[in-house]
This record gives sequence, structure tokens and C-alpha cells, in this order.
Amino acid sequence: LTTNGGLANVEVWAWSEEGGWVSDTTNINGEYSLAVSNGRWEIGFDLPIVEDGSEPPFLPSPPKRIRIRDGEELKPLNFNVRSAGAKVSGTVYGPSGAPVSNLDAWVYAREYSTAEDDGYTEVLAEVPLSSKGTFSFPSVAGQYLVGIWMPPGSSYGYPAEKVYSVEL
Repeated sequence: LTTNGGLANVEVWAWSEEGGWVSDTTNINGEYSLAVSNGRWEIGFDLPIVEDGSEPPFLPSPPKRIRIRDGEELKPLNFNVRSAGAKVSGTVYGPSGAPVSNLDAWVYAREYSTAEDDGYTEVLAEVPLSSKGTFSFPSVAGQYLVGIWMPPGSSYGYPAEKVYSVEL
């Protein structure tokens, strides 16, 4: 696991629909080892929590999917994270104009595309809404669609996604 060198203390995990789960923590060089059996696996990682509770200053990579067959020699599976040069912060307001409180919701950011087909684009960040209605996530320069995922049965409607531009 690298970002211009190794990234230590990152939990790397592998999950299989056949019921397998294994994890390891990267060493000081960003190296890890997972013992997995034959089959299909999804392999990903969770960045360590920053001491002040904020999001790590990196943009993660999505999990990778692999299939392992008998006798197959595997190449190292590397992940790269990008350093975030900015932080997006905001507040979710309710109909009264005050910040919402204690709403079990998540704020997400996905790639903004100007293409005619507004299909699915990769989610680049997703963070829980704080008890005070605030959120923040690391970002890089670019344009994002920022939205909110609400819990089932919420008394709030889904607001439209907002286009947000980050310039460094």
C-alpha cells in the first residue's frame, strides 16, 4: 500500500462470498500478506483513524476483485492512495433552516460528469453525518456531486445532489 512510499498501520482485508474473511495490517514499508484459498475474493483496505477523529488526508482506492485458481502464482496486489490537497466541509440543514441533529445519514461525493448519460460514477468519499449535522472529507482538485444517503423511513426527503468544485 503506497503513497510515494509505504503507508504503515493500514488494515488490508479480503472477503469471499463463500464465507472467507482475512485481514492484515501493513508494516512500516506498506507491505501486507493475506493467506486466501481458491475462489473469488474482494480485497480492500481501511485507512487508520486520525488521532483528532477527522478523516485521513488520503483518497482511498476502491476494493479490487480477484479470482484464484489451483496452482496459480499470484503477483503482488498493490494499492495506491493519493494525498488529498484539500478538505471539503459542510452542514446539512433541515426545513427550519437549522442544522439537523442526530440524523443517521451519510454524505457522499462522486465524480461529476458533464456527459449526456448521467450514469453511475465512482463514489470518491462517504462519511457519516455528525450529531450536529456537519461533515468533512478529504479531496483533490476537481468537480464533485455531493449528496446524502438517508436511512429507510426517514422523515426527511432526499435533497438533490449539489455540484461542488475544488481548486487548489
